[in-house]
Amino acid sequence: MRSRSHNFFVLLKYLMDTEKFKVIFFITLIIALYGAIVLGIEANSLSESILLIFQFPIFNILLFLIVFFNTLSVCSIFSKKFDFYLIRKKSKKEATKEIMFFTSIYNIIYLIMLFIMVISFCLLLKGSNLNNLNYLNYSVDNNTYMIFYIIRYFLILTLISLLNVILYQKIQWKILFFNLVFIMGFILYPSNNYIKNAINIIPWNYFSNVNYSTFSKEIISTLLFLFILYFLVIFCLNYIYRRKK
Repeated sequence: MRSRSHNFFVLLKYLMDTEKFKVIFFITLIIALYGAIVLGIEANSLSESILLIFQFPIFNILLFLIVFFNTLSVCSIFSKKFDFYLIRKKSKKEATKEIMFFTSIYNIIYLIMLFIMVISFCLLLKGSNLNNLNYLNYSVDNNTYMIFYIIRYFLILTLISLLNVILYQKIQWKILFFNLVFIMGFILYPSNNYIKNAINIIPWNYFSNVNYSTFSKEIISTLLFLFILYFLVIFCLNYIYRRKK
């Protein structure tokens, strides 16, 4: 465990010392400013500002591209610079799981950094106005829903990045095609939708302002979708491992 932690910090330091990370950090700063100034400025409270930002298609596209780039960077660095570490693993499946672990932690750190930037800029522009109004027709307030939405947002992006890690082991840079198709969904899928009773498993549904008849139905739909994504990750990992064995 100590060796794993040490290797993670070595890899993290290596990534943060590269010119690519500096460019990504600068772009992230610009995206956070764009979200706070352009998207969230007209909201009535801090939580509304954050929701508006993280539900806007262009913001989601830019963020998804950066997370995708981060994922490819970790995969590439492992294969070129840290291959000696993977060789010590007892199987290719274990090596892939190790890359998945490092990728998920790295992307979560990045997403937290972005969220801190966004909320800081929103606080500077909007102040700490926190209202207790209910979110849409739900029985929970905006602040509670915002926390729920951001946690779900991070979990889904992390699971998608794990799928990209697995696919990279099989088709490498060809995964660009699948991710471009996914990105098109942010543009084509309606950003405002009402779902009365159905359980929705369309992925873009969870990055937009979709309103269910009740908050509990949205929670059930979210849990089902997360389970499907998790199952897909496990299935793809086992499938590629059998093929490479």
